[in-house]
Amino acid sequence: MAFDYFAVAIRWREGNYTIAAKLENDDTLVDWQALTVAYPLNDVSDERSGYFDRATVLPAYRFRQLAKSGEIDAWLDGSAKGADFIMLHQAEWESGLAD
Repeated sequence: MAFDYFAVAIRWREGNYTIAAKLENDDTLVDWQALTVAYPLNDVSDERSGYFDRATVLPAYRFRQLAKSGEIDAWLDGSAKGADFIMLHQAEWESGLAD
């Protein structure tokens, strides 16, 4: 199986959550391995789906510190501006290739 990685920027204002932006599978911007070592992923799979999902949440400032590219600053200061949290999501999908 193959995995996709997503970073979802979340704003929290007056008890309301909104999704600010999403970043997908960009290994040039994000060291996913370092992030998941610092913030271990938890199993959030739906047992009915047959696929494996894991996720964790970290403060936006830590995501900025652990990123490996200044382009993350542009993302956090642009479309993800004002994000309080970043949810990291690892989603398994069927690649069609043998494991």
